[in-house]
Amino acid sequence: MKILPNIKALIFDCDGTLADSEPLHSQAWRENFAEYGLECIDQFFEDHAGIPSETIVHKYNKLYGQNLDPQKFAQEVDSRAFEKLLHVQPVEPVVRIVQDYYRRLPMGVASSGNPQNVLRTLKVLGLDEMLPVVVTIQDVERPKPWPDIFLRAAELLEVDPGECQVFEDADAGIEAAKAAGMNVVDIRPFKV
Repeated sequence: MKILPNIKALIFDCDGTLADSEPLHSQAWRENFAEYGLECIDQFFEDHAGIPSETIVHKYNKLYGQNLDPQKFAQEVDSRAFEKLLHVQPVEPVVRIVQDYYRRLPMGVASSGNPQNVLRTLKVLGLDEMLPVVVTIQDVERPKPWPDIFLRAAELLEVDPGECQVFEDADAGIEAAKAAGMNVVDIRPFKV
């Protein structure tokens, strides 16, 4: 993964990009569904990666004819995930970029995740001080795949969106970064 020559800021997604947190989040979803006597369909969640939990629950209800309270269910999942994130592991190639460019380029995080979970993840990984700008779903009106979260991060980093390079692992995030006019690296091929 190379940084393009015209880049003046780096923006990272959190879950699946900086942190190998998907297994922990999946476990939280499975446990919560089991609590309701429902099945957690892995493919459904893979197809909806990178979007907010409440939106996922809305889509689940519609597709599977359920009537789960999206806000309550998402809060329960986020609470379960919060505890599990104490054991989160880094996505090494991406974390190395943060370490290599610390104090060389402004950097931040743009995540559809719950703010407490994102901040805990960054702290556990030792990246909280290197990534001082953190924009989450609560900071914007529209989630990924809309560009709002990336545009807000660029604004806080005080860099033109066209001079930002984004690192993402989900289709919704890649679409959002492109819509923001940013350069995007799909990190999925670099995961080991």
